Amino acid sequence: MSKLLQTKLICADIAIEENSETNHTSTNLTPTIISQPWALNTLDIGFNQINHEGAKYIADAMRHNQTLSTLDLAINSIGASGVKHIADAIRENKTLTKLGLYANNIGDEGTTILADAIRTNKVLTTLYLSGNYIYDEGATKIARALQENKTLTTLDLSSNSISHQGAKAIADALRCNETLKTLDLSHNKIGSEGTKHICGAIGKNKILTTLNVAYNEIDDQAVKTIANAIRENTALTKVNLSENPIGNQGAKSIADAIRENKTLTTLKLCSSKISDDGAKDIANAVRKNRTLTSLDLRENRISDEGAIDIADALRQNRTLTTLDLSYNYISPEGAQDIRDAIRENKNLTTLDLFCRDTGKAAVTEITDAIRENTALTTLNLHGNRVGPEGAKEIANAIRENKTLTTLDLSYNALSDEGTKMIAGALRENKALTNLDLHGNGIGPEGAKELADAIQQNNVKITGSIRSA
Repeated sequence: MSKLLQTKLICADIAIEENSETNHTSTNLTPTIISQPWALNTLDIGFNQINHEGAKYIADAMRHNQTLSTLDLAINSIGASGVKHIADAIRENKTLTKLGLYANNIGDEGTTILADAIRTNKVLTTLYLSGNYIYDEGATKIARALQENKTLTTLDLSSNSISHQGAKAIADALRCNETLKTLDLSHNKIGSEGTKHICGAIGKNKILTTLNVAYNEIDDQAVKTIANAIRENTALTKVNLSENPIGNQGAKSIADAIRENKTLTTLKLCSSKISDDGAKDIANAVRKNRTLTSLDLRENRISDEGAIDIADALRQNRTLTTLDLSYNYISPEGAQDIRDAIRENKNLTTLDLFCRDTGKAAVTEITDAIRENTALTTLNLHGNRVGPEGAKEIANAIRENKTLTTLDLSYNALSDEGTKMIAGALRENKALTNLDLHGNGIGPEGAKELADAIQQNNVKITGSIRSA
């Protein structure tokens, strides 16, 4: 490290992570790095134990540094005292654009201090405050700062304890803020009332493009306000409503909205208690929608009936590129309808279709789809129990496919026998770059075959090898 510190660099990105034995190294080394005569752009010192004392040293160095643009201090227990040092520094610093303070126990006290600095800061664009025990008081202070700040474009307040009161303050800020594009309020407690406040503001907002309100106790009635906002808003491109109990009625409200919306590209509705009726409404909307490119419906209650409706929609839709239906109640037969549809759909590039108890016939359908679909780049077959026999068919398909770049075969009971077949295919396939083989009982023999194969292929393999 001493040689590194003596070298003048044009550009540098440095990470010092998980040095948990003591904060001595991080506390003393980091300010030295920041103050060196090189153009340091990014410093990641997350998962250490620098606490408030270390934060002071870093803040002192930031005052003199003229190149640092990204600083990540995640999980360092700096607390409100440490945040005060950082806040004082960003009042003077003219280069820092991204600041990560995830899980630092700063609370409302620290958030109040930081908000005061943000109010007048002219360069910070991205602020991560996830998991910091922030309640309504802190959220309100941040919201008031947003009314004056003219540069912040991304704000992450996820995994805190913000209720409808804090949400109202944020909504008031959204009505006058003209720069914020991404707002993450997931894993809070804004509830139905808070949702109405936020949606009342974004209905007419022309700036916000990404809204995450996952896991916020939003029910099927409150989701109607989100649907109305989607109808009215002409800027929103990504909405995450996952882990809210919106059910089929909520799914219908959203489906009605995306029929009319012309800007939304990404919709996440995983773990939303949606069953076949809700899936049918969404499928009908997807048939007509011409902008949605990514749809996440994983971990719902969709069975074969819903899968058939979605498959029919895929045959007509020409814009959807990513579809996640994993961890539903779709049987191998229901999944076959999806696979038949992607033979006709040449736009879908990513498909996640976890299916319980996949049989030989289903594996054949999967491999036929891989051969025939020339658009698919990512396929997740995690936990499909394809076994060595299914691995043989998949291997043969990989040999012929020229577009697939990412394949997840984790937890498929491949064993050494199936792994050898996959390895053989890798010797011929030059397109695949990422292959997940976790949980397949691969032993030394299979590992050797894989090692030999990647000498001829640039694929990155993740997985584990069992002892002989």
